[in-house]
Amino acid sequence: MVLKTETGEIEISMNAIRSVVYKAMISTFGLVDVSVQNLITRFFGREEEKGIKIVEKEDGLQIDLFVILEYGVVLAKVAQNLQENVFHEMKNTIGIEPQTVNVHILGLSIE
Repeated sequence: MVLKTETGEIEISMNAIRSVVYKAMISTFGLVDVSVQNLITRFFGREEEKGIKIVEKEDGLQIDLFVILEYGVVLAKVAQNLQENVFHEMKNTIGIEPQTVNVHILGLSIE
């Protein structure tokens, strides 16, 4: 992703953005785990890559989170907290807000 400023351009890698999103995710109450999207990421991907999909579009970033939540929490509230935490962390750390943050709840953990 390239940010244009009055003095030049700043290029931010997707790995850096993914790390910021991951930090926001793990600080959210009720999150048990991030889900692995495919077999390759499961075995060869870094922890920050798991459960996070970032797509750069013309009008901003689309972030999809694939999560497993704790049984007994209010699912909608935890999903909303995840969205808010990612928006807040992105704005404070990188200086941009994503266009959308979609939360996909793939399961519940009873442990």
